[in-house]
Amino acid sequence: MAVSRSLRGTAALTVRSERDNLTSLVLDTKDLTIQKVVVNNQVAQFVLGQQHSFKGAPLEITLPFHLRKGQDVIVEISFETSPRSSALQWFTPEQTSGKRHPFLFSQCQISVPSELVALMSAKRDGDLLDPEDPSRKIFRFIQNVPIPSYLVALVVGALESRVIGPRTLVWAEKELVDKSAYEFGEAEAMLKIAEDLAGPYVWGQYDLLVIAHEISHSWTGNLVTNKTWEHFWLNEGHTVYLERRIGGRLFGEQFRHFQALGGWRELQNTINNLGSTNEVTNLIPSLKESIVTEDWKTFLYSYFKDKVNVLNKVDWNTWMHTPGMPPVKPEYDTTLSNACVALSQRWIKATESDLGSFSSADINDMSSHQVTEFLALLMMENPLPVSHVRRMQEIYDFNATNNSEIKFRWLRLCIQAKWEDAIPLALKMATEQGRLKFIRPLFKDLYKFEKSRDQTISAFQQHKISMHPVTAMLVSKDLGLEGQTA
Repeated sequence: MAVSRSLRGTAALTVRSERDNLTSLVLDTKDLTIQKVVVNNQVAQFVLGQQHSFKGAPLEITLPFHLRKGQDVIVEISFETSPRSSALQWFTPEQTSGKRHPFLFSQCQISVPSELVALMSAKRDGDLLDPEDPSRKIFRFIQNVPIPSYLVALVVGALESRVIGPRTLVWAEKELVDKSAYEFGEAEAMLKIAEDLAGPYVWGQYDLLVIAHEISHSWTGNLVTNKTWEHFWLNEGHTVYLERRIGGRLFGEQFRHFQALGGWRELQNTINNLGSTNEVTNLIPSLKESIVTEDWKTFLYSYFKDKVNVLNKVDWNTWMHTPGMPPVKPEYDTTLSNACVALSQRWIKATESDLGSFSSADINDMSSHQVTEFLALLMMENPLPVSHVRRMQEIYDFNATNNSEIKFRWLRLCIQAKWEDAIPLALKMATEQGRLKFIRPLFKDLYKFEKSRDQTISAFQQHKISMHPVTAMLVSKDLGLEGQTA
């Protein structure tokens, strides 16, 4: 099947003038061919400005008439994307589970080959045969809740669905859909808890291809979004908070504290790497006055009118504008963490003669989150001897896990210990995973290990074309191959 690696469509924007005598409109574009612009059914002149390497090019539209303040117009832009469009990730049939059809993923109405399915971050509004080409189907979608442009997502592939709740379907390729249904079986329970904590779920259907964290975004981030990116903490900070509250309801308060304590440790590691005076570690990474965060603070004072004295004791400037760790560390319940610390310390202090004292029973009562924490704690210390990781594999069989968080830390631990047997598995994960958080550290560790350096460069060169352009660029830089990405 020949794939053009481009999308054609029309964006209809309802625009309101904020002043009188408005004569032009400037929009962002990147790697687009603009075919036509129409404003209230009148053809408008337009020009694409100078192309910037990563910002794209401005599209300046000359309006066919002057707008008065408060006037609304509909601007329709007909466009075609380019194979270079970095927001569209294309996979060849060989890169999919089914090996038969190509796959498109991105972050309306769309026509696709009839054997494929299109989904969007919107309600499905039916599908029908394309009247211009009976070998294709047209999928329609509707989104009644206003969303920012970054939430517009599209996926096309040979997808099937399974019902996992009264308002939830899970979608995946046929080879993965039943496994995915099992993995996401708690989605409805999470939704109900989130509604109890944050209010009604207004989006209707909750279909998914990812999870407590993404459910939480349905309230914090998607319903209320940061205005500019220096205030991104408003999205992610409140979402992580709600995610952990959901976890607390599902698995108990000790679990919520365990997750929060892990987050505190990860924050400390990040600040140790970046430097405690690095300004990017500010909650608001800018020294400019924070307008939208001030809006949040004002709302906080209005909502908690009976807690004004407590709020006045908060050192807002230090929290928001000072680099480094937060000024206050909460008191966490460390019950679940203590087991991870104890086991990690046993391995760290173990001599060769002690290795026989370990058994699979060590982790039988641990949750997957605790196993992840156990491995993370080991990674914070000096690399273990090869004999230790070999024994760990014998009794815990981490190579067999399908949990990506566990596998990622386990393989990094093995490579840092310079265990050559782990090289093929680490390369496999680094080239099969799509997430930058997994790919980049694995490639870095493999590159540092002299025994795997040449294999690592070769594997990257072979697979870079299937990676997201940003991922390929960063890994290329890590491997000293800048300027050689496809």
